Amino acid sequence: ERSGKNREQEASSPTFHDLCLPLYMVLEQLRDDYCDDEESSSDTNAKSERWLSYADLEDMYDIICETLCLIQNERDSNKAIQFSSTSIQFNKVTSAFKGLVGTKVLNKWKRNRAEL
Repeated sequence: ERSGKNREQEASSPTFHDLCLPLYMVLEQLRDDYCDDEESSSDTNAKSERWLSYADLEDMYDIICETLCLIQNERDSNKAIQFSSTSIQFNKVTSAFKGLVGTKVLNKWKRNRAEL
C-alpha cells in the first residue's frame, strides 16, 4: 500500500519539464513585450496599449530567473545558474532552459511557439 501511495504522489507532482514550459512561455512573451517596448519608445500610442510597465517587465524577468535558480538547485545543487542582477539577458535565461529540459525539448517549444 505504501509504495502505491508514493507512486500516486509522484504521478501527481509536477516534473521539472511541467514547471519549465510555462516559465519559458512567459519569458518569451516578456521578450516580445520588452523588445516591442524598446522599438516603440517614441510611439505614445504603443505605450498606452501595454499591459505591463517597464518596471513590471523587469520584475517578472527577475522572478523567472529566481525560479530557474531554485529549480536548478533542487535538481542539481552542484550546477548553480548565475544571472546578472543589473541587466536583462533573455538569451542567457533561454539557454538556462537547455540545461534543465534539454536542447531538443527547448527547440520543440520554440517551434511550437512560432506556430501560434
